[in-house]
Amino acid sequence: MMIEVEKQLDEMEQWLKTQPQLPQNIDRWLLRRFLFCMEGDKEAAQKLITTNYKMRNNYDNIFIKRDPKDEKSQIVMKSVDFLTLPGYTSEKYKLVLYRLADTDPDKFNINEVLKVFFMMVDSRFKELSKENAIGEIVVFDMAGFTLKHLSKFSLGTIRMFMKYIQEAHVGRVKGVHIINATSFLDKVMFLVRPFLRGELISVLHFHMPKTETAYKFFPREMLPEEYGGNGGKLVDLREFWVNKLMENREFIIDQTKWKLN
Repeated sequence: MMIEVEKQLDEMEQWLKTQPQLPQNIDRWLLRRFLFCMEGDKEAAQKLITTNYKMRNNYDNIFIKRDPKDEKSQIVMKSVDFLTLPGYTSEKYKLVLYRLADTDPDKFNINEVLKVFFMMVDSRFKELSKENAIGEIVVFDMAGFTLKHLSKFSLGTIRMFMKYIQEAHVGRVKGVHIINATSFLDKVMFLVRPFLRGELISVLHFHMPKTETAYKFFPREMLPEEYGGNGGKLVDLREFWVNKLMENREFIIDQTKWKLN
């Protein structure tokens, strides 16, 4: 099996040479990630690569013109948590937690948040490149999220995010859980629903405050200590992933790895 994968990766590297519009220094581990995401279907992986890089370049202000040392990005990293939690579920899924660390809506700039979000995603994939989790479960904690936060969203931004996640994301999303769902969730869904496809709708779940329904889908023990779990303290998890992002900064800011020719 390993020999077959390496052979496919060799073929993908040769294919890449025939695609001069794509960056020619896409790391082998990242090619492996595309292949794994498409369950070993080399042609589908190559199609995903093309889609991914086209979308990145269509929104270069989010995906390419970026630097974790930028002042605005630094503000986001102190106000929003993008945390991949230790361990795996019994199905070998990774658990990813997104939450507001600072609930002040005046510090919430959705374009800057998404820029850091995708930097964190790219950094996480590099960090976990030697691990092949079968999929990921995403947990959005809406605690502290207000209508003023919601007013910062534009339809164009929502459309871009949902299109990327559903068409270009290099991962297998096995579940999306909204915990501490707000009383104005209907307004959120009014904006998001037009861009949701059936596959994502089928794994989307909402959990009201002070309920434990989410733990039917993933173990509470994997969550941070502040949530009643054993996954470590929020401050330590935040520091760990921010440090990893800084360690991977050269990879993140190297536009030759992301920009179309």
